[in-house]
Amino acid sequence: SLYSFPHKHVVKTLDWSHDSKRLATGGHEGILRVYDVSKPKETPLEFVQSTSKTISIPKCNWLDNRTVLAAGSDGTIRFWNVDEPDPSRQLTRTLRVGDGVRDMELLALSSDPTRTILTVAAGDRVTFFDMTTGEEMRSYKMPIHFREEG
Repeated sequence: SLYSFPHKHVVKTLDWSHDSKRLATGGHEGILRVYDVSKPKETPLEFVQSTSKTISIPKCNWLDNRTVLAAGSDGTIRFWNVDEPDPSRQLTRTLRVGDGVRDMELLALSSDPTRTILTVAAGDRVTFFDMTTGEEMRSYKMPIHFREEG
C-alpha cells in the first residue's frame, strides 16, 4: 500500500528509524513529526522546536530507535526522546553549533561500532562530535559560508 503523510508546509528532511518502524520528518513548519509506519492513519507524534518562533528543520537523523536529532535554522541541534510520554522530558539535550545548520550526518565508526560521529555543516564550519561523550572532536573553517551553496 501507498500512504501519504500530510504536512502544512515544505518537508526538507526525513529519516527512517534504525528498525525501519518509524519515519521522522521536518521542514519549514518547525515541527518534527514521527510516524509509526505500521499505523499510517494514526496522528504522528509532534515535537515543536520553539513555542515563541518558527525554527525550520533542515535536517533530522535518528541517533537510536528512540532519539531523533533535529537540526534547527537557529544553529541548535535538539535531541528528542520520542518514546517519552512526558512533554517536559522529551527534549533531552541541545547542541549549539553557532549558525543555521545546513547539513548533518551520523556515522558509526567501522573500527568501533559503539562510537558514532556527528558531522555538522553550519555557517562557515564543519564540526565533528563524538556522540558517546558529546564532545566536539574537531572543527574546520571552510572558505565559503554554507548558505552560499544553497
